[in-house]
Amino acid sequence: MENGNRLEVGSTTGSTSQHSPGSSSGTTKKNTLLDHKRLQNVAITRRKLALEPRAIMTAVHQMDLVTLPADKVDILSRILPTEEERKMYAERRDEEGLSDEDRFMAALCEIERLEHKLSVMRVMADFDENVALLEPQFTHVTAASKCAREAKLFHRVLEVVLAFGNYMNSGRKGSVYGFRLSSLDSLAILKSPTDRTVTLLHMVVESIEQSFPELLKFLRTIEIR
Repeated sequence: MENGNRLEVGSTTGSTSQHSPGSSSGTTKKNTLLDHKRLQNVAITRRKLALEPRAIMTAVHQMDLVTLPADKVDILSRILPTEEERKMYAERRDEEGLSDEDRFMAALCEIERLEHKLSVMRVMADFDENVALLEPQFTHVTAASKCAREAKLFHRVLEVVLAFGNYMNSGRKGSVYGFRLSSLDSLAILKSPTDRTVTLLHMVVESIEQSFPELLKFLRTIEIR
């Protein structure tokens, strides 16, 4: 027995007994399978949640964000049972004499896929807010896509770029019929072998200015309204 830490080891079973955190000195000691720090953390979590284990189990199974709102989902997520604890409580089927914290953890261990269910509840809680944040972005992307599809002059500019690409690759492979828009970034990267200050973009612009001057107005046709 170590009175300073209020720990008591049973002489026959080897189980550990201690006061639950926050309990008075006159409270009957109960067995616990948790170490002291873990026991304290679970006790703090129980106080913050202020819910009975069965109520938590029901709320998780039903994805009930009224009983278990987002802030409590976060609190519960920080105290999830470990695999070792699950095995420990599964082996000890009798909860008689265990501390309230142990009973709490044992109840959590009974919830299948607890971590995944809490993750789903967190997504559900944030869904409306995330939609409100993403909706303007979707609107802009949709408008930009529609504009790009309908911009005829822009399509002709892309045809010029495609012609340059096919010419440059003619010695290595056959012609292609299209390219990804992300490939346009390479126009400003590919440089002339004779003059490193000149890029493929310069050549495309010069070609358009000389042969297709009407395409210089293409920017006006892709303004997003």
